[in-house]
Amino acid sequence: MGCDGFKLFEGKPEYRKEFDRPLCDASLDPFYAFCEEKGLPIVMHFGDPREFWDINRVPKWALERDWFWGNGEYTHFDDLQKEVEGILEKFPKLKLILAHFFFVSDDLEYAHNFMQKWENVCFDLTPGTEMFFNFDAKSEEWRAFFLQYADRILFGSDIYNYHREPEHTVEEQYGSAVNLVRSFLERKEPFLGGWMQELISHPFALPDEILDKIYHDNFVRMFGAQPRPLDGDRIAYEAKKRLAVGDVDEIAEANLQQIIAHFSK
Repeated sequence: MGCDGFKLFEGKPEYRKEFDRPLCDASLDPFYAFCEEKGLPIVMHFGDPREFWDINRVPKWALERDWFWGNGEYTHFDDLQKEVEGILEKFPKLKLILAHFFFVSDDLEYAHNFMQKWENVCFDLTPGTEMFFNFDAKSEEWRAFFLQYADRILFGSDIYNYHREPEHTVEEQYGSAVNLVRSFLERKEPFLGGWMQELISHPFALPDEILDKIYHDNFVRMFGAQPRPLDGDRIAYEAKKRLAVGDVDEIAEANLQQIIAHFSK
């Protein structure tokens, strides 16, 4: 159909609960094997910040969004981490991009050991803002990490075109994320970053050749310089087939109808 790769949300705690099986479950082996064989990258959302499992550390804004996962109903952070490792044990050549820096910005030793063990895995820099404050706390060590693994770190923004909070402008909700990432990677002087405009004291000031890799070159190596051509007839056929199966919510049904209408012209 013209697929360049996949994005998996099943690692996010509420979706993992609904999915009701490990991310490394044998039922998924044919999918991972196919991606490994064809060289199709997978961008995986795994977990959430570790503090979201600790009632004494979870931020107030996360509680207000019902993003506390430590009540025993959700797979624990450490177990989700082991599930991802279980995937790679079976498919070590899989092109796996772990969003939000795998939520390990608070554990430099683990991040280093993980990158050493799984040479095809990349991290992306999609905020959570906590990531950049964790980097700032050990700026010298993390900057060395970025230099060492510059070929395996990708820019990410977490910008999407729906569910924008009506009280915020696009710049307020999404521009701040891009500005935070770029400022942290590029600037030398301290700046105020994140939703709370907290002080970041030690940004990385990375050289241009490293920024080029993070912003552009690594993505092109993973996905190619041009998108695969779309097979509109096949896309419409698969959408109709999925719609006929049923068991989709209203949003999914509307999306499938839009896809069918677009590619059936």
